[in-house]
Amino acid sequence: MGSNYETRLAVFTGECGTLEEEHCDAGTLTRDEARISVPVVAGQTYYFLATSALGAGAGTLVFNVEPSR
Repeated sequence: MGSNYETRLAVFTGECGTLEEEHCDAGTLTRDEARISVPVVAGQTYYFLATSALGAGAGTLVFNVEPSR
């Protein structure tokens, strides 16, 4: 089960002040939960931003991380 609101999700790399967006998903008309697949590198730090598509007061965020198959 996912978040109970329309989510937006992005992942960034880099340093504070110079972050670069690697991936972004805004959900779809048939799927409210944003989903991204990120190929990661050992030793690299990744920053995730999760927000509502509708602004403040969204609801409950469910954030899952799964290994590749």
